[in-house]
Amino acid sequence: DRHHRGVTLTASGRTLLPYAQSIVHLHDQAVALLTGEKRNDPIRVGMIQDLTDGFLSDVLIRFSQEHPNVKLQIRIGNSTELRALLAGGVVDIALALGDPAHPARVVTLPVLWLGHENTLRVNEGLKLVVREKPCHFRDLAVEALENSGRPYSIVMEAPNLGVLCAAVNAGIGFTCGSIALVRDRLPVLRGLDIALPEVSVTLSTPSTPSPYS
Repeated sequence: DRHHRGVTLTASGRTLLPYAQSIVHLHDQAVALLTGEKRNDPIRVGMIQDLTDGFLSDVLIRFSQEHPNVKLQIRIGNSTELRALLAGGVVDIALALGDPAHPARVVTLPVLWLGHENTLRVNEGLKLVVREKPCHFRDLAVEALENSGRPYSIVMEAPNLGVLCAAVNAGIGFTCGSIALVRDRLPVLRGLDIALPEVSVTLSTPSTPSPYS
């Protein structure tokens, strides 16, 4: 898509990208195996952006202390993209969001409505701020509101967590998420009595590990 700020991938391009990256990576692996080339590839970790805020710094410090000679390569994406990257051999470990019953879950977290009470104005309808598709928390919020029968509208779609938090703190609308992931960036919205399910953080590895990781 061409616009005044440059070019961005279309929806089809975003879908194709992880598969194209996996094709290039598999090609490199095949060449290395056939030629006997020695490689010292990093451990490639994919994770959702929510985990980078407040968690990543502590994890990286601990990892570098325990494994000073191991290189890391961090990839950030949404859960759908990370699963595609894992399946294509582009990452060795994927930390994503999933169902609480997912067999690869490492922790289960409550999902809460987040925002300021003054966004719940009477007779104005519920104003929801969400991340761009695909987003697990977006799906949970929309499903919960649809099931409640309460009128609502999506007033803003944010490209990342930082923009989402800024919009909610500015009073544009409310959102949903886990306090464990957003930390102290957003307040809990107490005045909305619509139940939300739990979510799990899953840690997955490929069924056929990379010979270099």
